[in-house]
Amino acid sequence: MPDNFVPAFLPFLTEKARYKFAFGGRGGAKSEQIADCLVLKSLEKHNQNILCTRQTQTSIADSVYSLIKRKIESQNKTHRFETPQHGIFADNKSQFIFKGLMNTAAQNSVKSIDQINYSWTEESHSVTQPALDLLLPSVRANDSELWFSWNPYAESDPVNKLFNSLIQEEKNKVYILNGIEYKWTEYRGNNMIGIKINYDGNPFFPETLEIERLNCFNNYYEDYGHIWLGETMSKEMNNIISGNTVKDAMVRTTQEVGQIEIGCDVARYGNDKTVIGKRKGFKCYPQKVFSKISTVETARHCMDAADGDKSLKIKVDDTGVGGGVTDYLLDAGYNAIGVNNNQAANNPDKYPNAISEMWFELRDIMLKIELPLSEKLKDQLVQRRYGIDKQGRRFVESKDEYKKRCGESPDMADELLLRFYNPIIKDTKNTAGTTKVKIWG
Repeated sequence: MPDNFVPAFLPFLTEKARYKFAFGGRGGAKSEQIADCLVLKSLEKHNQNILCTRQTQTSIADSVYSLIKRKIESQNKTHRFETPQHGIFADNKSQFIFKGLMNTAAQNSVKSIDQINYSWTEESHSVTQPALDLLLPSVRANDSELWFSWNPYAESDPVNKLFNSLIQEEKNKVYILNGIEYKWTEYRGNNMIGIKINYDGNPFFPETLEIERLNCFNNYYEDYGHIWLGETMSKEMNNIISGNTVKDAMVRTTQEVGQIEIGCDVARYGNDKTVIGKRKGFKCYPQKVFSKISTVETARHCMDAADGDKSLKIKVDDTGVGGGVTDYLLDAGYNAIGVNNNQAANNPDKYPNAISEMWFELRDIMLKIELPLSEKLKDQLVQRRYGIDKQGRRFVESKDEYKKRCGESPDMADELLLRFYNPIIKDTKNTAGTTKVKIWG
């Protein structure tokens, strides 16, 4: 057995079944264990074709190639494999093939593979019904097996429907190691084996993930069931910040210690407002709100907020017409930073875009900051909603969705986000310390 083998996955190695399913929350070691099993399977017999697939794969970097390669190394079998960038090949003529299922060309590529012995579909919750309908008959070698792993997203996902159609019985299973019980659920049915396993079924659950789990439990409990317990997502989106949290911030008093930073949310069109604000450390000063002003006027108001100090960070919403403001400030020698709401997040594993990351970073520090009294700012902060995407990342509803629901643009909230957001850039100037802030008014 490989090192750190989780007992729940023993049927994947020792039993035959056309369908094998592994699903559950984060920390259940699904991908790690399946990769270990498939490396062993590739060496059991000659000429095994193992297809590793997922809904979207634009390059082999999007696949489990790196994971399979790492498992070969951890099992001390590098002498048995060649691992060029286009595939993985064993000395017994077995091979790992990496393909996506997203479009017709990709699906035809899968159909053309002869004699697939095993297929592993990672992130199976993302696989569409047409892709699944293509995959099942394409894996047609004698005694071939289809393996699926996923964190459940919606009951209606095709892989869930396939799994539920095959179940005939389920049993709770327990493994005891060093006096500690590790639990999972095992399913049996029509030529199928399935397991649901969470972090508490994995004897090798790492301490780093335990820290993340407890943080989610304590601070994002509404997401906990989906992320860590493998529950399907609620159809309802959740509010990001509570009203009481905002109220507390508006009566809190903090010291004027830290960086001075300025945010500027630029009006796009219609009744949108341009909003400019500044902070020193965790102390936020009242915002200025403008209607129907030009990008040049907006830039000049930003200069006023900086009191002529060109070293201060001025973070400008570049999503719409804000690029003109950023350019004007840069031409004038100011330390302007353009932020596009749709740009990549600093941490793309947790957030699909910058605006989602900005909201949750603000939420994480709301217990420290001081906000000015403003009913409109409070409303905009507590009304924004979010969901979880199929990669388990938190995403914030779009500004257009918010406007349709609430009747106005969340300009004041968006400006506040900019004051605290730090996109990854090459050069930054640090003004932290005891710089005196000129009251801006």
